[in-house]
Amino acid sequence: MPMNPEIKQKWIVALRSGEYNQGKGYLCINNKYCCLGVLSEIAGIPKEREASNGAMLFRFNGSTISGTFVYGLIASEIEGHEDKLIDMNDCKNASFDEIATYIEENL
Repeated sequence: MPMNPEIKQKWIVALRSGEYNQGKGYLCINNKYCCLGVLSEIAGIPKEREASNGAMLFRFNGSTISGTFVYGLIASEIEGHEDKLIDMNDCKNASFDEIATYIEENL
């Protein structure tokens, strides 16, 4: 199923906005986001700071949730592309602009 065009456009704009610092390994830690952390924000999943390591924890129905659960909430939007996006962000050191181009062309 193709990605919701409104969410897709918001995500692309957010990735290219310069508003988000890119990070690895966490949805968001010390104000650095992976591309899926940016999508979690765009999707409106609430977050709050985790004091012990500076990671932003996303919450759903009052409970802290893992990155895997967040992906489950938005999986229909990125189905089949999760591993590629994580690999681009965390392993291949692709910039947010490069990731945005991939999203434009493939989702």
